[in-house]
Amino acid sequence: MPRRSRPARPRDAQADPPVPRAEASPYASVDAELRSLARSIGLLGAVTPRDAHLERARLISDFTRGRDRLPVWRYDVTSATHSHRLRVLDALGPALRALEREPLGRLYRERAEELRLELEAALAVGTPSFGERAAARFAPGPRHAAADALAERWSAEVDVPRDRDTVHSDDRDPRSLVSRLRAEVAQRALPFAVRTSPALSALAAISGDTVWVAEGRLLDAADVERTVVHEIDAHAVPRARARKLTLGLFALGTAGGTDDQEGYALWLEEKRGVSGPGRHRELAARHRAVRLMREGADFVAVVRALTRGGIAVDAAIRIAERAFRGSNGASPGLGREQVYLEAFVRVQEHLDARPGDEPVLAAGQVAVRAIDALAPWAVVRA
Repeated sequence: MPRRSRPARPRDAQADPPVPRAEASPYASVDAELRSLARSIGLLGAVTPRDAHLERARLISDFTRGRDRLPVWRYDVTSATHSHRLRVLDALGPALRALEREPLGRLYRERAEELRLELEAALAVGTPSFGERAAARFAPGPRHAAADALAERWSAEVDVPRDRDTVHSDDRDPRSLVSRLRAEVAQRALPFAVRTSPALSALAAISGDTVWVAEGRLLDAADVERTVVHEIDAHAVPRARARKLTLGLFALGTAGGTDDQEGYALWLEEKRGVSGPGRHRELAARHRAVRLMREGADFVAVVRALTRGGIAVDAAIRIAERAFRGSNGASPGLGREQVYLEAFVRVQEHLDARPGDEPVLAAGQVAVRAIDALAPWAVVRA
């Protein structure tokens, strides 16, 4: 997530119980406080090194020449502001306990606990304890074995030859990623701006009201369309819908909601037919990178393991950067890529069994386990 200093995720209405007006909701005050905290934490921004694109270019150059080394990353210090936010979260304790009597009180408490984990991780960015803090937030869940098996299958897939008529991600060409995203945002009247940044290791990402696009990346039409589905249909549209719902928990997100939204994005890629062997191998490599990191490998060892597996040096550097961000490359980093395939497995299994639940999952940052509780509220009311 770029920083300011840098250059420039419905059921049948007749079945719904009466929903109180927003100002009369017992959740309104806690809802507003937690949403404000969630917006201000910015864990992905905190773990993004300053001038990440410059160090990335140096790393690619060095590794290409056989000069393997750890990254030299510097992070912004946010301890004072995040310590204050922890105190704000502590002060919400009585209100959260009082909400336990309400039907959705448990979901608010669980989300508050998740925000605490993110705050504690943000406080530890750049320190030896960061990996442990991050692992507490992005720990493997019950479907991790299925995710490991999927990664093994996908890593063995062979790329299918395709038309490689490429265009840079940030070109003015109407086929470029930034142009396609801007066209979709305008056509659907979504409340987002589309901007570019050299700092992104991903092709695109949403932060606040902005869809960020990586600069200077050569993409073909398949890459562009897949990214549009991922960012617009799976991330931007649900966030826009959430703002129209009475219950703020959709916009706040449930515990595990941001994780399962990534699983939903991968599910949509498969459903729309815009994924394929190349994408599968990339996701498998990300999954493997985190697994190796959590087993004790440092940045250099992960990069070399990926290149031995057929990943190009520049791609291996970007994948390792995503796994180790927030650390110094010698100790474990964020490891958020651990959740993608497990969330995909979880979402796929649920929607295979209950396809009618997709509109609830697509109504905001909703975890699969929260669908039943939130289904009656997932209706836009006049």
